[in-house]
Parts: sequence; C-alpha cells; structure tokens
Amino acid sequence: MKTLRHRRYYQSLVKKEWSTVVSGARIAYGGAFRNQRGITVERVKVATPEQGLRAGPILHGSAEEGGHVRFVCNLVNYDKNTEVTWFFGSRKLTASHKYEISYANGIASIYVKDIEESDDGLYRCQLFVESVRSYQFTLPLYNRTAYTGEDVRFGVTITVHPEPQVTWLKAGHRIKHDETKYTFTSDKGLYQLMIHNVNKEDDAEYTVLAHNKFGEDSCKARLTVTNPPVAQDVMRPMFKRLLANVECVEGESVRFELRVSGIPAPTLKWEKDGKPLEFRPQVEVVQEDVDCHVLHVRETLIEDSGTYRVTATNIAGSATCQATLKVERITYTRREFKNQHGIAHHLLNQKSPSDRGGAPWEISLMKKFFSPLRTT
Repeated sequence: MKTLRHRRYYQSLVKKEWSTVVSGARIAYGGAFRNQRGITVERVKVATPEQGLRAGPILHGSAEEGGHVRFVCNLVNYDKNTEVTWFFGSRKLTASHKYEISYANGIASIYVKDIEESDDGLYRCQLFVESVRSYQFTLPLYNRTAYTGEDVRFGVTITVHPEPQVTWLKAGHRIKHDETKYTFTSDKGLYQLMIHNVNKEDDAEYTVLAHNKFGEDSCKARLTVTNPPVAQDVMRPMFKRLLANVECVEGESVRFELRVSGIPAPTLKWEKDGKPLEFRPQVEVVQEDVDCHVLHVRETLIEDSGTYRVTATNIAGSATCQATLKVERITYTRREFKNQHGIAHHLLNQKSPSDRGGAPWEISLMKKFFSPLRTT
C-alpha cells in the first residue's frame, strides 16, 4: 500500500505464497490494494456497519519461543453489561500465571507469557451481553369480544432492555394515528391500545410489535364485534371476586375462590399453565353458591405449582382471570436427645396426649418414659 490513506483504512497480511488477505477495514468509499509483486488484485468498498455491539479487528501477532505477545480487541457500542471471554481454539481462557486478561473502557486485551510451540494457533475474543435477552410478554394480549358502540382496551406488559419501540397493527397493517378512534399509552413497560366506539369494521386480528436494536417479537389477539342483544335480558360475565395468588408447603391443601355473575349463568373453563386443568380427587371445583366457585387443591405436590386461569363465558361475552400457586418443598429437622431423661423432659413440655384426646398407645408411651423417673 503506497499511500498513507490506504494504510489507515486497511490492514494486510502477506503470506508465504505471496497472497494478500484483508483482515480488517474501516469505512471507505473505494480503493485498491496490491500484493508485493505489484499486481492489482481488486477494488474494495466497505459498507456502513450495522448498529449494535461490535468488536473491532484483532491484529495478528508473532513471538519467539519463551517470549510474549499481546492481543487487543476494541469494542463499539458496548455498555456496562458487556462481558468479554477469550478463547484459544475452542478452549476458554482464564486469568492465570500464563494469561493476563483485562477489560476496561471498551478495550479487551490478553497477554500471553512464556510462549511455547503449543501456543501457536487461533485466539479469539467473544462478547456476551447479559441484558440482551429475548422479549418476554409477561402479560400477553387476550382475545376480546365487544358490542358495537363500546370501547375496547388491549394491553401488554413487556420485559426487555433496552426499552423497545412498540407498533400496533390491525389485520397486518400499521394503525394510523387518529385521536377520535385510537388512543396509545405506555407506562413503565405497560403498553395499551384503546379502540373507541367499535363497529363491525373493527372486527379483526390485532398485533403488537416490539423491537429494539437487538431484535423484535410480536403478540396477537382477536377482537370480535357483535351486535348487542335485543330480545333477551343478557349480561356479560363479570368477576365480583378474582382469584388470588397462594403459597403453601408441600402436603397442605389450598383453595382458589372466585365470584362471577352473568346472564345467563356463565360456564367456567379452568386451565393450568395454558393447558386444560386435569381434575382428580385431589383437584376439584365446588360451587358453593350461585355465583361462588372454589377450586380445591388438596395435599399439594411440587408439580401443582403454576398459573391457574379461569375463563367465564356466556352468549354475551367472556372474562378471564388468573392466579399462581407456589408450593414449597417440606423440610424436616431431626431432634437429637442425649438420653432418656432428655426425651422425657421434651415430652413433659408437650401437651399431654390425654388432654388432647390422644390414643392409648400414646399415653402408654408417656408412661414408659416417665416411670423410671418416678422410681428414682
């Protein structure tokens, strides 16, 4: 490379067979490179880099046996959550007397000491970003049913960093801004779309699209618009009491109670973790009143933990609520006694079996331990 401009834009490695490899390039509108024989190989044009975390080129190094070498990698668009790991081939390297590894202010370096023939090979720097994770709709969209003339609200909560840009679609087309028809709101991860005065034209599939510089994800739901009933007295299901989260210890029995009304009386569909709930003697629903339903989970097991969801439906519409059950594993503490006197002292501090209607064998067991104490 004869000009200083090309030296700055390209780094070249000339191999023994007199071929030229461009190992890294900065942005340039054009240029050419030559090998040592003076033959023009090709013109080069480098495009604008994409946004996001990137690592700059690592220059090749060489050293004599017993010497040392340093590799440096410059990071672009990094943040405090960016982590750097060095590899030699497929082997992960860690800091030791052999390797000095450092990373600060977007500059990662590794210093290899006491070079041996076995150190000859490929060294690479790999980046990890802990905060970059796939989108998680902690509260997804749900299908909705509404009468013409009503207002309908769709809402989602999204957990992701950095904060995404959210777009709402109707039947695959972006919803245009119209204050009289749509209201868009967002507050700390909660994104909502309000549709005013719905009609038959609003009956469609709605999609929320979230994206940032690391990717995108979407969630869909259906809005069904029907005419309000005229001939009969109906009322959509409405929860008077919602399911509540419950925590318990393995072996305990719990109950989820809800109250729901509607005309005609709604039917209930129970689900666990998105699948139909499997009923058994330990898991059953009891209707204790006209609008009161109780889900009993008796003698709970660890696998009973999860999200329980109930959907109430009648001809006028539907409503949904959910709650979680957390079952903690039971733990036992073994009590150690030095001798029979220690056991007797412990039993004396307990309530007498006869006082609590204990079985005869319990009382005889008490006498067995106490009788030697009385004789002494």
